[in-house]
Amino acid sequence: MEELIQSESWPLDSRIPPEPELVQAFGISRNSIREAVKSLIHVGVLEARQGDGTYVCSKSSLNAILHHQLRKADIREAAEVRFCLEREIARLAAERRTDADLDAMRRWLSQANEAFRLGDDDAYVRHDYQFHLALAAATHNQLLVNLYSSIADAVRQSVDLFIKRSPQREKMACFHEELVDAIERQDGNAAQRLVRQLLELNLEISE
Repeated sequence: MEELIQSESWPLDSRIPPEPELVQAFGISRNSIREAVKSLIHVGVLEARQGDGTYVCSKSSLNAILHHQLRKADIREAAEVRFCLEREIARLAAERRTDADLDAMRRWLSQANEAFRLGDDDAYVRHDYQFHLALAAATHNQLLVNLYSSIADAVRQSVDLFIKRSPQREKMACFHEELVDAIERQDGNAAQRLVRQLLELNLEISE
């Protein structure tokens, strides 16, 4: 079940098959299926909705735990965790990026900028998040990508809040462009500095 969720064969927010189908698909007893589902509900990967079925609410138990902790955390604490991850991501991306990585980053950044120009805040937040995932992917460290994906909701909420409140939204677009430029010329120090400026800008609006 965890493999199906992580591979997105069962996407986030989708309803998993009913119990009889799971019994048939896995070839195990009804009790074993129930115990497995209960375990995934307990760690926050699945959610049982009365009268509606069981839904995927997180890609892994790590995601669920971190999401729960981040929701309870102080804004500054969450920002510090993001900074620690994103600073190292920026450094490694500058060191290891390929032309394909740069193309992916610039493609998502272009789509985010177009959404910003059109005033489509929801699309901006989605494309901005994909940009940050592409940045993480440029590290070529899958564990780091998984960790960053685990704080996805906190990142999206932060960007959404910034976009709706900040009179300096153009600054974020400029910082992103400069960040990709720094990564392209493999300047890890500049990339880390820009990450700090981006997060400080977010923090100013959040507090």
